[in-house]
Amino acid sequence: MAAADAPAHDDAPVEAGAGDGEQRADTDGRLALEDLDDRVRRALTGPMAVDAYDPGAWGEGEAYVYSGRGRRYLVNALVGYCECPDHEHRNVRCKHYYRAAIRLGELPVPNVDPDVIEGTLRAALERQGRLPTPAGEESPEEADR
Repeated sequence: MAAADAPAHDDAPVEAGAGDGEQRADTDGRLALEDLDDRVRRALTGPMAVDAYDPGAWGEGEAYVYSGRGRRYLVNALVGYCECPDHEHRNVRCKHYYRAAIRLGELPVPNVDPDVIEGTLRAALERQGRLPTPAGEESPEEADR
């Protein structure tokens, strides 16, 4: 499937809900991991690396995502395309897409405890000033305004 043929989906990470229609949040207003869509949760916590500077990822919004198993998938975070089997066969946005879109700033970072975010992603988001902050606190990005 070409990137232009990728299915249209909402751009925000889907929150799965707590099963009773209510979202769970911990005491500081953050979302619980269980409230996130499974693919978003795995994108935040799984071992993956995003490389937007690989020569093969030449288009705007494109990056290679390397899975924890060493597989490499081309992702276009602008159109929601990934060449992995999950996207190709199920026609859904996959964990590789969510990882790339969050890492590249195409999607907001879900308001979860930063300690649950996988280390390389957490470090990248911290460098960008995009780590989630507890309700009522300013992020470094907001403090600079």
